[in-house]
Amino acid sequence: MAKTPKKKPANRRKVFEPFDYSPGDIPRIRYMVSVDMSAAVRLDRLCFGADSWVEEDFKNIERNKNVISMAATHNNHLLGYMIYELSKNRITVLRLCVLPDHQRKKVGTRLIERLKEKLNIQGRKQLVVDVPDSHLPLQIFLKKLGFRATDILKRDGKEYYRMLYCGRHKK
Repeated sequence: MAKTPKKKPANRRKVFEPFDYSPGDIPRIRYMVSVDMSAAVRLDRLCFGADSWVEEDFKNIERNKNVISMAATHNNHLLGYMIYELSKNRITVLRLCVLPDHQRKKVGTRLIERLKEKLNIQGRKQLVVDVPDSHLPLQIFLKKLGFRATDILKRDGKEYYRMLYCGRHKK
């Protein structure tokens, strides 16, 4: 008699289905589209927990004409995303998120490198990220990419390090 596979309980449902991806694979960086929204919300919840955004937060921030969202994908799977705001002299990263299983596999690096390219092309001089004091891995990641902490900010009862990257411009 053949055994029937056991069904997983509904409360143990995985947030993202596993798929093959290795550091040698190069994620595709593209603009986020509306079909990415539900995966981005789930990814945000997975990475930020209590501080995560809901769909309405994403929609509200996207209404700003200077805000752009980009996705890192592999075979149509969302690996990570970033949301940034353009101003006259700088680009400010508002959100940067990579699937925990795909961190340390160059996904975040590819996203930040895309912004560095935009600095040089568009004549902006600075790339800014405000990192929560409690998020040491992100601080270390950005430092490895050439950012430096320039200020400590206090917002909503929390401390943030302002991480700054200055583009390569001739003086």
